[in-house]
Amino acid sequence: MRDTGRRLFGLALQYMSRTRDHEPTLQEGRRIASFYGEQSARHGMSLVDTVRALFFFRESLMRAARPGQASFGQYDSEDVRIHRQLRHFLDEVMYACLASYEDTCRNLPALGVSR
Repeated sequence: MRDTGRRLFGLALQYMSRTRDHEPTLQEGRRIASFYGEQSARHGMSLVDTVRALFFFRESLMRAARPGQASFGQYDSEDVRIHRQLRHFLDEVMYACLASYEDTCRNLPALGVSR
């Protein structure tokens, strides 16, 4: 999962650095997040632990990609744009992961898998 985590990190950076044509990057991020959600459910990871992992990733990325402040405690308009885009990307990743987790949990009995 480390390689896909790096890929997701790279996609987040790509997404926030672009000013247009975000959809392909966002779709790839959702695809990776769906894989994470499915794997978490299949391996019996609790929903709470799945969300904790998502928030850990989110916080790590937010720290690594923290927009430069124009002056201490203030952001310029470009900082605000970057921060908004990053939050949007990470929100969509989280929604995709949780939706996949939920779908997988619903289908596990039909697949003959117990958790």
